[in-house]
Amino acid sequence: MKCNLLDCSDQEYFAFLFRKPTKDWFESCCCKHQCFLVDACLPAVLHISQRYASNTSVMSDVSKILARLMIVLRRVLEKGLALRVYQEDMVFEFVYRFWDYVSEAVCHDCVTIFESLIQLHQVKNASASFQSQWAKNIEKFLLDSSSCCRSRYRCILAYHKIMISSFRGFTNSFCEKLYALLSNPALVTVVCELITFDLVKNFDNIERRRFHQQLIRSALQSPIRTIRSTIQERLLYTFSRNILLSDWVVRELKQFLEECTKDTVGLEVSLYIGKFCVSHQKSNGNVLDWTSFINENVMVLGLLNANSEVRLMAWNLICYHPKPTASISSRHLSLCKIFLATNMAEQSPAVRLTILYGLKKLLIRIRESGQILLKNNSDSELDAHVDFICTLLDLCFKNLGKYANFSRRMMALKILEYVFLGNHLANEYKDLFWRFVSAKLKPSNENIYCVVRCLDDSYELCQISALRLLLSPFFKIRNFDFDSYWIDTKEKMLSIRSLFTLTSGYRLQFYLRSNNSKVREILEYLLEMCKNRVELISQNLKIIASKQGFVYSILNSLSVILELMDFHSSASGNDWCVQLIDDILLPMCFTISKLVAPVVNTNMKNFEDLKESTDFCQILLVSCWRSHRYVSSILNIIITKLLGNVMLSANTVHRISDYYWQQLTECKHCGAVETAVQGFETLCMKLWSFRFMGDIKFKDFPKPEAWSEKIISLLNKEKNIFCSMRRSAGLPYLVVSILSMEPKASNANCFKKTMLSLLEANGKSYKTLFHCMNIMRAIFSDSRLSEQVLCFMEPTLNVCFTSLGSRSWAVRSAASQLFAAMITRIFGVPRIVQHSLHPHQKNCLSSFEFFTRFPSFYDSLYQQFYEYKNSASKLRMSAVFILLTHIFPSPRHGSSYSLSIYILPLLEFLRSCYSMKLRELAAAALAAVCEIQDVHFLLQWISDTDYTSLSQNALCTVLLMVLHLHFLRKEVPTELLNLLMKNKSLRLEFWRRISKSDAKKIGEKVMQLAIRDFQNAGPYMEHCFFLFGGQYSRNLANLVFTKFCYEKLDFDWLYNCAMNEDKEVQRIAVSATELILKKGNLNTKLRKLIVLLLKNENEAVREKVANLCSYMVSPKAASLNPEILFWWFIKHYPEVGDIFKNFISFDTDKDCSLFDACTSNPYAEAVPIGVEYLGDVLRLIL
Repeated sequence: MKCNLLDCSDQEYFAFLFRKPTKDWFESCCCKHQCFLVDACLPAVLHISQRYASNTSVMSDVSKILARLMIVLRRVLEKGLALRVYQEDMVFEFVYRFWDYVSEAVCHDCVTIFESLIQLHQVKNASASFQSQWAKNIEKFLLDSSSCCRSRYRCILAYHKIMISSFRGFTNSFCEKLYALLSNPALVTVVCELITFDLVKNFDNIERRRFHQQLIRSALQSPIRTIRSTIQERLLYTFSRNILLSDWVVRELKQFLEECTKDTVGLEVSLYIGKFCVSHQKSNGNVLDWTSFINENVMVLGLLNANSEVRLMAWNLICYHPKPTASISSRHLSLCKIFLATNMAEQSPAVRLTILYGLKKLLIRIRESGQILLKNNSDSELDAHVDFICTLLDLCFKNLGKYANFSRRMMALKILEYVFLGNHLANEYKDLFWRFVSAKLKPSNENIYCVVRCLDDSYELCQISALRLLLSPFFKIRNFDFDSYWIDTKEKMLSIRSLFTLTSGYRLQFYLRSNNSKVREILEYLLEMCKNRVELISQNLKIIASKQGFVYSILNSLSVILELMDFHSSASGNDWCVQLIDDILLPMCFTISKLVAPVVNTNMKNFEDLKESTDFCQILLVSCWRSHRYVSSILNIIITKLLGNVMLSANTVHRISDYYWQQLTECKHCGAVETAVQGFETLCMKLWSFRFMGDIKFKDFPKPEAWSEKIISLLNKEKNIFCSMRRSAGLPYLVVSILSMEPKASNANCFKKTMLSLLEANGKSYKTLFHCMNIMRAIFSDSRLSEQVLCFMEPTLNVCFTSLGSRSWAVRSAASQLFAAMITRIFGVPRIVQHSLHPHQKNCLSSFEFFTRFPSFYDSLYQQFYEYKNSASKLRMSAVFILLTHIFPSPRHGSSYSLSIYILPLLEFLRSCYSMKLRELAAAALAAVCEIQDVHFLLQWISDTDYTSLSQNALCTVLLMVLHLHFLRKEVPTELLNLLMKNKSLRLEFWRRISKSDAKKIGEKVMQLAIRDFQNAGPYMEHCFFLFGGQYSRNLANLVFTKFCYEKLDFDWLYNCAMNEDKEVQRIAVSATELILKKGNLNTKLRKLIVLLLKNENEAVREKVANLCSYMVSPKAASLNPEILFWWFIKHYPEVGDIFKNFISFDTDKDCSLFDACTSNPYAEAVPIGVEYLGDVLRLIL
């Protein structure tokens, strides 16, 4: 190998390292280098890393090269190669510098490089009987480093695994830090491995085991949910996989069970330990169940607990057993029955799935044990199994009755699916128990009619589930009157009520799947009816809003029939349907689309003299756009099922393409655009696939890339035909549909051409410019194009900055929307709703990481502070400030891309800006980019300012900086406290600013200052208190008033708070209830309030009230399921149930209105469903 050929600026030269090593790699290449690989290549690679440290793509290659080089050296240790000390230092410096790099791949390579380095060093010093000083220094540096990156802990673990002979255990303080880090999701895996490693290597040390035991117990009882769950799900799971630790941890946890408290945390820990011990009872042969580890009272309290997480833990434990064939006692089944009865109205879909998963395991156990019992003729135990399933089905059918809420109906239908359709009670090889029990499980006609009625449900999920059940052989009704059912379905189909449009579709599916021979007859009937109505509408469009003229429900039924048809197989015999589609359906769809276009496209020239009522106009609009919607849906089905399978003519495909083109370029109705997009995406996907098939029969079909070129061409014209709405209506979706469906085989050529053309729109007309930015906004917002857009991020941001300074409001609006989409694409979707100017920490990047990805932004952002003065609008600066609030100073790369350069420009802008909103944003940006030394500098500058000579804007700037710097830090800076203590006027203005901000946390010392000022406010305090401006403030005032003036309590206000949609207002009602309960006066009004809160839509409210009131039912149960308490109150105080009539209407049987009324609380129920199980519950807890 020739060292003079090494190019230290090109990493591609080192590709030879990834081939099989040859002898000349390890020989001298010149008089300066004893070993080509060590003395020539290694320094060259490290030099490239120093030169291109900020280039992510180059560093990814460099780290791979260095990792490969070190692996090669490690594999040829027998050649006597060794790194000199200074070379070892250079390699470790690379590891330290890049182990927290932007790219995860580089971080991973750093750990690999470190492992190879330590192995090479160990071999070099293998003859020594003690650890080298270099290795000791590395160990000390790793353990004392302040870095919290994952790679550092990986290196610690790798070092001690290699240097195992010198390992004596981590220090106690380091272990305590490791346990504290279990709440960090990024470090939890390596931290668990480190703790396990330390415990295994020191397992013979009793004191060390006791130390870990104390830390584990403390973490299990931690008030922080994240730490408890991490210990349970990650650390102890890691212990269980280790042969040495698995039995030890089971013994320790069983001993800890006796010390667990009976509060919620203690109950949770007890249930977890029970589950863990059942899962890891290897020494017992997996024969014990939960009763061998925890008391039944603990299980009962868990199953009936107010906290849903505790209930689920208990449910998972009672359903689980490592042996599926293990028998289930009748007592266990009765507990399962009570749990299911009290949780039928579970609101969360995730929790419902967890309950159903537990039920699945329970049914499988019943099947397996039932199979054994049948073979052994154990009738008594078998009866308990059968009774449980029959009771379960009875419970489900009762929960499908009138007034049951959606959650209850959904759970009941899903359980029925698990029993009858899930194959959990029978499988391909084991059906003995199912054959024995199936006759007893056959639903009665009355029960089947309950499921049939669910086809008329107001929720589509219930309709889908009910249809699946009704199509199974278990739900066949003998002598079902399908003729009457079809007549009733037709009546619903021809009703104007929105709900009936949806229900008639599912009714029709049920009817046709039960009567296949009727498909052609009904299809021809619907086509004829629709054709007649279209003729009426052609004469006068207003007829479409009447009962005799609307067609959208018929179109929905036609789409249902098309979905049922099979066009893939020639044996299906549906050629007659293809002819009807070509001759009648497609022309009729295009005619309907043309007729409703003036209304859907908001072209009201023909409706200037319309004198009908507002209700009629609403029905006209809804009828037109729904007709348009179902036309799009029918075309989508035709494209999906016929295009490519059954040969549609090129002319038909062009007509469908023209339809979608027109809707997405001219239509102004957002709903119509959304439905058109679905079909157009399907069309684009098909056409792109035909484009690369090379089949001659598709040569006359439309070409998607031609559409893209046509759009760009039309945009470049002075007068384009596109919709002039500020969001460009469907045009962005048209382009995104074409680009997102582009196959990989085209190498994104269409996408690149389109983006380059859109970015060249600067200098064009305002209309062209905002169309281009709206298209780019849609492109950046689409997750399917997230990878392709990254290379266009920087030029697009420059377009944003330029356009935000435009004189056209439409251009500025489009640019702000594009900028918002870019922020989401760069920093991710917000984890929580952002109530302040400071984004969530998870949606921020360090300055090094951000500017490494987008290096040109560093100068571009700084340049904006000097260019905004010449722009027509200062709005461009808001984009700069928003971007800066998402960036924080890099803790390790302070010299690279320092944010301190923005402090003085921000300060200058704050002093000169006249806009209050921009000043607030600038102050937030200033707080984001400041490091601790910058904060002290700003506070010193504020302290030295002469406030008497300041203008109002300058004084506002000072207040904003103080406000943001205060909420920026966890601890209040001393300078800020001194500043507030000295100047009362500034302090009072500061309180006013805090009261108007969205800040959630206030330091304790600052709060004490505020309380002291409030106490000294004088005799008008109470009067001012009740003059609070907002409704929320008035509710808080009433809450405080309740505490001091109970006799003047306004229960009507409390009822309204309980039914309010605002969660904060609901919490005020809960707090008031808690205050009243402490007074001890439990009257009818208070009981009504409690019942309202127990049926609140917010689960947290229900759980809180249940915890407050559980003592009324049983002093032994401190926390009961809200459903149990609701049953108890209704059972013992029937008059309290009338409260729901004042706030919720349950009568929804009217069929003359277009829309159904929405309830403010869909969780509430007029009657206590399942109250008959209250007696069983009380017997368990009393």
